[in-house]
Amino acid sequence: MKKIMMAVVMVGMGTVSYANVVNNGDFETGDFTGWTVLSEGAVINSASPIAGSYDAGMIVGSFNRLQQGFGKIFTDSVTASFEFTMADPGGAGNRGLNFLVFDQADVTGNRWNMRIVDADDDGDGDVQIYSGGSWAGVVGLESLVDFSAVNSLRVTFNSYADTALDYDLTVNGTTVTGLSGAQNAGFSGVGAIQFEGSSSSVGYHVDNVSVIPEPATLGLFAFFGGATLFIRRLVM
Repeated sequence: MKKIMMAVVMVGMGTVSYANVVNNGDFETGDFTGWTVLSEGAVINSASPIAGSYDAGMIVGSFNRLQQGFGKIFTDSVTASFEFTMADPGGAGNRGLNFLVFDQADVTGNRWNMRIVDADDDGDGDVQIYSGGSWAGVVGLESLVDFSAVNSLRVTFNSYADTALDYDLTVNGTTVTGLSGAQNAGFSGVGAIQFEGSSSSVGYHVDNVSVIPEPATLGLFAFFGGATLFIRRLVM
């Protein structure tokens, strides 16, 4: 009996899947289903997309916002990720890709704000975080963005406990852990995401956007409880 129960527990743990809460994150519907476009600067692109048949493109020199809310996720360990290509904005003051995470589903409230720039104008992209009223580069993630290739970015929010934000940021496979900067000190969860550009921004493309929370512990308990009852009936 114990051996059978152990086997089911192991199988259950191995089959738990993480669900992406972003609707149409790969844009393969060929339109912005699931997304809200707040300008004319965001378009569906089918000419040499990042992956599949389509991606989302942000037009050069246009103020644009592409966003999606999905309900506030309170659990710790939530990972947001996407792939992107972009032109070199050139120079520290020139804007590039902005990616924001809001703690409210209606794209309001406290936020985490990140951007890609060429801070030292060396032809490679740098990651900056808005914190304490100003932009600051992330040590360890300098010059990692390749403006001639597809790039990947991932942020994992590990904890919001007592407003002590802790997250890890990965760019093209290089990870910096234990970060805490955010635009607002009260950032307390993941409820919406937004890609942004301005009239001074360069164009960029995004694809394969995902927000994935850890599976709920309650779901695991429900699975184990149901499996145990099923086994007892079989044995009896």
